[in-house]
Amino acid sequence: MTSSETNVPHLTSSDVDLRIPTDHDFKYYGTHDFRDYNDINECMIDNLFSVLNCNIICLSANFDSFRICYLSCIFPFQLTSLTETELKCDQNLIANTEMMAYDFISQPSKTNAGGVGFDIRN
Repeated sequence: MTSSETNVPHLTSSDVDLRIPTDHDFKYYGTHDFRDYNDINECMIDNLFSVLNCNIICLSANFDSFRICYLSCIFPFQLTSLTETELKCDQNLIANTEMMAYDFISQPSKTNAGGVGFDIRN
C-alpha cells in the first residue's frame, strides 16, 4: 500500500509501513548547493520533520566549522545527527559544543574513533 506525498511534490510516493520515499537523493551537498537546491527548499515547511546528518570527524576539532555551516543553511532542522564525534566514554563532554534551541545527547565510543551525537531541537 502506498500513499501520495502531496505536500512534497518531488517525492512520488512512500510505503505506508516503511515511510521510505521511492524517489530519494543521498548526494553530498556543499553549503551553497544545499541552500540553492529547489527540492530541499520545497521541503522547508515548518510542520515537516527534518534531519541533517554530518560526519563531523572529531567534534572538538570541527565543531566551529560545523556551527558556521549549520547556521548558513537557514533551515531549523528538528534533529541533527553527528557521526564520528570521537567522544570517549572516559572523558567529559567537550565545552562550547552547545547550540541554542537544541539539546545534545551522545553515545561515546570506547575507542579512539566512532561515537555519535544528536542535537534535538527543543
